Amino acid sequence: MSGIKRISFTDGFSSEVTPTTDLITSVTSFLVGSGVPSDGALGVNGDVYLDSATSNLYTKSGGAWSVDSVLSVDASNIVNTPSGTVSATDVQAAIDELESEKLDKTGGTVTGNLIVDTLEVDAASFNVNNGGSDANSEGAGFTVDRVGTDGSVAYETALDSKFKVGDDGSELEVSTVYKGTKAAIDALGSWSSSTRYHATDEDTNYYYDGTSVSEQGGSTLLVTHLRDEKAYGIHGGATTSGSYAQRDLNTQDGDTTFCSLSSNDFTLDPGTYYFYGTVPANLASQHKAKIIYVTGGADLIVGNNSFSNNTSPSQTNSTISGTVTIASSTAFRVVHQVTASHPLGFGIACSFGGTEEEVYTQLTITKLA
Repeated sequence: MSGIKRISFTDGFSSEVTPTTDLITSVTSFLVGSGVPSDGALGVNGDVYLDSATSNLYTKSGGAWSVDSVLSVDASNIVNTPSGTVSATDVQAAIDELESEKLDKTGGTVTGNLIVDTLEVDAASFNVNNGGSDANSEGAGFTVDRVGTDGSVAYETALDSKFKVGDDGSELEVSTVYKGTKAAIDALGSWSSSTRYHATDEDTNYYYDGTSVSEQGGSTLLVTHLRDEKAYGIHGGATTSGSYAQRDLNTQDGDTTFCSLSSNDFTLDPGTYYFYGTVPANLASQHKAKIIYVTGGADLIVGNNSFSNNTSPSQTNSTISGTVTIASSTAFRVVHQVTASHPLGFGIACSFGGTEEEVYTQLTITKLA
């Protein structure tokens, strides 16, 4: 114990004193120090001692010190310097302000954007909505910005993960993935054709082909088919020799996600494509078809040379075939040039079946990448 101060209510305030009994003569002394007072070395019966370290107040009686009370200070009387979002000027008000503004661990509402380095959800599932129970009150949903290069949502440790969209009870299961070692996949014994199996030790995807689990190949090819389809008995059109003329393309089927058809022109998304087309000519002598850019008219793919006798009825095709990579969304058309003009030069109708459509130019486009 050091730095003992004595306050005598008869002699006034004294400076630091050495804690010995012979220096303390008044029984009305108030002593202040840090630490528990020593029974034998400090004070006399009737003295009061304040331990500044704990705020315990001691009194001495029978030669021994004992705790009499603990001094307390009202927090509202302690000054607080406002800072940050806390505007209160005393400690009690500052505590009350923090209590009203904090987010309870059991739940609450955060307004504005919340940015965290890592968000972990320690639950089997979680909802992204505003707690509504119908279409009008539910939240807008769950948006995932691109992560890495594929924009995917990753199941880091899931062994049996499903991604579904739609109303409760009638969801569309987009994919089911089983993750584990290849040995664990083989050991399952029974598999599902709707499940994709991912071998974590090989980083390889497998699928069930009905007999066994086989390595999954590349992605499914996308194919669209464009053609000139006319009503029963309608011929393909007249030809005029000497220049390329646009061929009709008015019907599309197959995959339409990467290719659109409008006014006989077709537009492709960026990608790599394989083209195969047949373009007929009747009584046209030498003839050739090709695919050109709508803007600028440059050639994309030139078809093979062909010949259709213009003195005796005959119809042949100029075939278009090739693979091309397109860097941006681009519009194209099929054009055809003949040597001989003829009213039935772009093809003659077969008139089969009474109602069967007549088909002339055909173009199949396969998206490779």
